Amino acid sequence: MGCSGPERVVLCVGNLLMGDEGLGPTLAQAMASEQVLDAGTVGYAMLSEFRRYQELLLVDAIDGSGKPAGTLLRFKPGQLRLSSGFRGAHDIGLSDVIMAAHLLGLDPKIECCGIQIARMDFGLGLSQAVKAALPALQAYVEAWLAR
Repeated sequence: MGCSGPERVVLCVGNLLMGDEGLGPTLAQAMASEQVLDAGTVGYAMLSEFRRYQELLLVDAIDGSGKPAGTLLRFKPGQLRLSSGFRGAHDIGLSDVIMAAHLLGLDPKIECCGIQIARMDFGLGLSQAVKAALPALQAYVEAWLAR
């Protein structure tokens, strides 16, 4: 098995009802692009996107990085610990989805990025620190798509 398409896509993961965890969907709405998808909190259902595209950029709220809230973070999937801090109110973590894709023989090139959150609790809206970092994240995503 492998990827069937030549395209690249940005999968924005998150939950708008959980404060800064809504980073991904907020970015997808702001960019309004066919290449920037709101993946919600769908978990293993994202594997269909791993099959369709040769390159994926996964965007999510990040907690536990040790960096100040609002810090833009970029890394490769191998830098994730299985079920680590790169997860929010999802049924499973992104690291679990990436591992499942590997086990299924799906091999898109994957990069991860996000913003260190200030808070994750029930409620709408992003913290000031995360809001302030959104333009930098959007610029990074636009540059990634333009490569």
